[in-house]
Amino acid sequence: FGARRRGITSMQDSDADAKAPLGFTREQREEAYPRGIGAHAWFQGRNRILYGKLPEPARRGVVLDVGCGPGITVAHLRGKKIDCHGCDLATYEPEDPRQAGYLHYGTDALALPADFRSRVGTLLMLDVLEHLEDPKALLCDCIEAFPALEYLLITLPARMELWSDYDERYGHVARFDHRSVLDLCAVSGLEMISSGYFFHSLYGVLRAMGRGVAGREMHPPRLPFLHALIGGLLHLEEKLLPSRLPGSSLYALLRVTR
Repeated sequence: FGARRRGITSMQDSDADAKAPLGFTREQREEAYPRGIGAHAWFQGRNRILYGKLPEPARRGVVLDVGCGPGITVAHLRGKKIDCHGCDLATYEPEDPRQAGYLHYGTDALALPADFRSRVGTLLMLDVLEHLEDPKALLCDCIEAFPALEYLLITLPARMELWSDYDERYGHVARFDHRSVLDLCAVSGLEMISSGYFFHSLYGVLRAMGRGVAGREMHPPRLPFLHALIGGLLHLEEKLLPSRLPGSSLYALLRVTR
């Protein structure tokens, strides 16, 4: 994803340790997205929560996951009969090889073919905007580049008191709260429908563990059924607990008003 007009370019696999404004190095991709990581409770819970936040009209149209990584959410939503596609500046091994044809790698979302962009009604930006110094610029560019865009669903890491080595390792600029997400989304042509915290139970765990909570490398679950159960519980707590109760993540659903 990103705007070429702003000098944002893709990582090259041969330049594994290079730094760039967007896109993970090869090392970071291997650490964050090992094969099978989509079965992890964090992704299972987030996918279920995101599906519940998508308005019914969005489920019937074309959805594009901007910065999709290995396509974990794309595979989940396509399994729900949603016409979801993904794009990413970097190149990944798809989590589900059957979805490879719907994943556009080494691709700037704003540079996708015009006929495809004209059919996209919903954009997902899932833990993407925290990597940008000027995230509002990307939101504005997307409104311009996707003429049929109706909805934007974003997620962000929440609460600066949870800032950790993980945030620094993966190039986060900030973590967000209710006030900062309202400021982020105060873009001409966008209207906030709803926002709130989720992963409430993880907030307490991460707060207690402190700055060094996260190691560099993620590991696929050894007991997928247990992670599926925990993911279901994370989804359930989001439905039962108040959205203003702090969580480790934050979502915002926006409507494009132009």
